Amino acid sequence: RKDDLRPALPLTILLFALAEDEDGNLVFNAQPMFLSISDIEKRILEMDVRLRSRCGGLLEVQFGKSSLKKAAPEMKVSYIHRTVRDYLEKTGIRHILSKTTGGLSCDSFNPHVALVKAYILRLKCLESKEENRSDAQELINSIITFARRAEADLCQPQLKLMDAFYQTANTWWLSAFGHGILPREESITSLAVQTGLYQYVQARLTAGNLHPDKLQARPLLDYAINPSAAFRPFVPRSLASLSKPTVMALLELRSNPNYRASKSSQSPWQNALTYLSSNPYRFLSDGDKESLLLRWGSVLKALLQNGADGAVMSRGQYMV
Repeated sequence: RKDDLRPALPLTILLFALAEDEDGNLVFNAQPMFLSISDIEKRILEMDVRLRSRCGGLLEVQFGKSSLKKAAPEMKVSYIHRTVRDYLEKTGIRHILSKTTGGLSCDSFNPHVALVKAYILRLKCLESKEENRSDAQELINSIITFARRAEADLCQPQLKLMDAFYQTANTWWLSAFGHGILPREESITSLAVQTGLYQYVQARLTAGNLHPDKLQARPLLDYAINPSAAFRPFVPRSLASLSKPTVMALLELRSNPNYRASKSSQSPWQNALTYLSSNPYRFLSDGDKESLLLRWGSVLKALLQNGADGAVMSRGQYMV
């Protein structure tokens, strides 16, 4: 999708098998390394048979140049030919498939929710050690990608699922490196803000009657507008990562663009001006120039409409 922070990767046969698991609560109850090697082999064998029998050859496991006679966990599954993909991705065909599986109602099957669960379970199956860091990072980025898609499709947050993701990722990181996945001052909420999971943020703050400016040392609006180095592994440092819906959600929750956490800090509004003024070249390199200008222009306008001080100075002596 065009609004993905990172492109979705081809699915492996093990991910297909985990996404097809009939136990909807497995993702919440499974312990780290809950599948043995024999369990994994059994699951992928069953999935390989199922793909052959139910997809009529349209989907297949990619053996490539492998000399193996049976599927391995990390082998990719893809369309047998590009024309199959092009046909199935037509709007009309997607609508038929969606309608057949229950449409976009909350109780129907949603492939993106299923894939979020599958990636979390795959992370639980990954041994916690430093050599697997890049694999874990890839799984986490995929979880964020499909969580964003699920929110967009269903127009509702996946609170319990995202909390399970954060607990799983934090446990994995703690076991592998002796510290959590994020710095101590950060949280799943600030991660959700930076990755555009605004419905999760809305639900979490509303449920706890929490104010977006006082939840953490840094106001959440600042995270939404200004990329943080702590989240660089999950969010590309790009003007295109700005989520207007997240900014609007925080403003609706009474976030103050002029709020300063301390006397020495800048407000979200000032930081936005500093960031934009010091990175003008990004409008030429971070995607569609016109789209970026419109998005940032509408966000700056919304901040001003919600009380941002138009005469304030920011670092570098830039004025509005």
